[in-house]
Amino acid sequence: MFTCGGRAYTPATVDIQGRRERGRADLLRLCQTSSDPFAFYAEANRLIGRVVPFDLSCWHQLDPATLLPTSHYNEFGLSAPAGWAYNEYLVDDLNKFADLALSDPPAATLSGATDGHPERSPRYRDLLTYEGFRDELRVAFVDTETCWGAALFLREQARADFTPADASFLAELSRPIAQALRRSLLMLALAAGEGDEAPGLLVLDSNGRIESLTEPAARWIAQLVEVGAGEAEHVPASVAAVAAAARSEPGHRLAVPARARAMTRGGRWLVLHGALLEGTANGAVAVIIEPARSAEIAPLIVQAYGLTPREREVAALVLQGRSTSEIATRLCLSPYTVQDHLKAIFEKVGVRSRREMVGRFFTEHYQPSLVATGQLAAH
Repeated sequence: MFTCGGRAYTPATVDIQGRRERGRADLLRLCQTSSDPFAFYAEANRLIGRVVPFDLSCWHQLDPATLLPTSHYNEFGLSAPAGWAYNEYLVDDLNKFADLALSDPPAATLSGATDGHPERSPRYRDLLTYEGFRDELRVAFVDTETCWGAALFLREQARADFTPADASFLAELSRPIAQALRRSLLMLALAAGEGDEAPGLLVLDSNGRIESLTEPAARWIAQLVEVGAGEAEHVPASVAAVAAAARSEPGHRLAVPARARAMTRGGRWLVLHGALLEGTANGAVAVIIEPARSAEIAPLIVQAYGLTPREREVAALVLQGRSTSEIATRLCLSPYTVQDHLKAIFEKVGVRSRREMVGRFFTEHYQPSLVATGQLAAH
């Protein structure tokens, strides 16, 4: 043992710190160089596992406008993805991805959130124990105020709980990973081809199983990005999440829009809409899958929101990440006037925050560079 700065260190402590520093440096390099999100997940899993050992991980790209998953990756497979989606969007529980996206830090352990009593969590009682796991570490990947993805890491019963240091390690990487996900999504979307494929319709029963589907729906599902989802479960995580959202009670505080975007293996964006079928005894849900609207009509979509010329100027500066005071200075307005414009914009666009607005504009129009080219201000 030796001391430095009044603090005692052991060889084991030094080794742990060195391993964390090396792991952080390796992950930062990966974030700066990777452009394929699923190759990124596999390598990030390997690097994180060196520092924070785990038995299973599950990664999601999230639609920033709704925080519903657009794609899913896990190497080993969870046996009940529909159950996890149900817990995430319909059950009042701890460490929800949407909550972590607004938290500082954006990472937490289940053992820590329950003060060492994980049985307080419905997810622990209904899912973790069923799958044979002891503890869960979750992290949301947030760039400024926009969440682009999330991941969970699980440990089996024989292992010790995750530590606060484990959560801190992932929290420090939240922003660079978010930036890497955002960049990879943009590159895939820009490289994707366009087409006029027909929308598809599928019906899921109350257990999340496919009851019926049209041929286009089968084709779209086959193209959705799902890695390690398991052969017995052919419902992508994004479809399961939209179905769960459709079953949520309107006006309930846990209710979320039954709409999300998902990406095909070729980088094509799809839009998913869910609706609870009335008159069905088994709580069946219909999900429509259709190609996302083209980036070329983004200016028309923005105009369709009915923004005034001044509101479009304010919206463009918000998309550039400008603060209220910066917008006020740029447009020679008072901060109170800017806030009034923001309230009007949020109401017209149908969002509640800057984060939701930025996420919606990006995912519907694909290219944040629309702001730089001035297209958002076009009449």
